[in-house]
Amino acid sequence: MSDEPAQQIIPRIWVGRYAAITTPGFLEKNDIKNVISVCPCEDTLTGYNQLVVSILDVAEENIMKHFPETNQFIQSSIDKEENILVHCEAGMSRSVTIVTAYLMWSRKITAKKAISIIKAEWPSASPNSGFFMQLGIYEEIDYTVDQQRTEYRRFLMANMAEEREMHGYVAEMTLAADPENAAKQGRASLRCKKCRRVLVDKDNIIEHEPGKGQQAFSYHKRDSSLHISETASSDHGEVNTVAQVNTSLNPLLASLATSKNNCSSYFIEPMEWINGLDQWNIEGRLDCPRCHTKLGSYCWSGAQCSCGRWVTPAFTLHRKQVDEIKAVKLR
Repeated sequence: MSDEPAQQIIPRIWVGRYAAITTPGFLEKNDIKNVISVCPCEDTLTGYNQLVVSILDVAEENIMKHFPETNQFIQSSIDKEENILVHCEAGMSRSVTIVTAYLMWSRKITAKKAISIIKAEWPSASPNSGFFMQLGIYEEIDYTVDQQRTEYRRFLMANMAEEREMHGYVAEMTLAADPENAAKQGRASLRCKKCRRVLVDKDNIIEHEPGKGQQAFSYHKRDSSLHISETASSDHGEVNTVAQVNTSLNPLLASLATSKNNCSSYFIEPMEWINGLDQWNIEGRLDCPRCHTKLGSYCWSGAQCSCGRWVTPAFTLHRKQVDEIKAVKLR
């Protein structure tokens, strides 16, 4: 690690440790006028333009949601031809992730390339595993953090499940938009069999790799678990192995099940229309918001499909309670 508390990575942009803002004269000497503190920070810098992003250096933190704000803050500094420091505690993970995201967004480059640029000047750069995964997702969604993107919603869903497991509640619930409010003509969807109310469209359906059927119903159910942030299919439509699924950063393909599928339920994203879904309940019913017929259930800890695959978290609609509406090509 360098003796200096921060280092210039590219013209105008510096990365460093917390000591960079507490070392007397360091900011003045390097003509730094703007600071992003990517950590809980009690030091308010008088006379500087400071943005505080108060997050911890843990893999479960959603750092990606801050990228639009930090990108604009950095770009604004550069547009004014002013130097900017991005720091965290050790200058290894959080600050590096923020600068990596900016380089990716501004230069349209990969996470690997951006990190290599930083490492050339600041060898201690090393985002934690969770942040590195988020940078990979950021690359996949074309550097645009938007809940309209299926991949980002899958990430948020996985994050909520992990938070529920670790802390016993979900502090910030993110739900998929109700398709009834913005139904798209011709789109594939699922409707309540009784009242025909639109429940989800195809992007909200989570496809999973089939398990071993009844043979998989054993005490150690999670041995063949599928986390919803992992992919179930390759780009060529072939089923991946479990090892490939667990290492892939691609999103789950959201598509309706084929007629040969022996699964008794559809797995879906948590939706706005689900009643009683709050930060404390670990499981509950899924009822139609119009006719109140029971459609299925949810469990943040996961559930096992009739095909034998365990999916976490599990928001399930029973096939016998819904109708599948095929996509129609409009003229």
